Amino acid sequence: MPNITDLATCSVAISPASMGRAFAKMDSVEQADFFRGVYAVTQTWDQDAGFQWVMMRQHLDEMPDALDAFKKLAEYSPDFDDK
Repeated sequence: MPNITDLATCSVAISPASMGRAFAKMDSVEQADFFRGVYAVTQTWDQDAGFQWVMMRQHLDEMPDALDAFKKLAEYSPDFDDK
């Protein structure tokens, strides 16, 4: 019997909360690569990515647990200026 294959495209909706849980399960290399992917996409935007971070920050005030996660992540960022 011949092996017949075809390319299929599937669209799956993933909620932001599901993406967050998946991110939390990643190891450190995968998490860093995730942000590299975010960076690559933001480089294609017509505007600087700062506008998106400002908009997101407004919503973080309504989500204290998410804001806390960002604050903890930011604690490790001061050394980035040296690289």
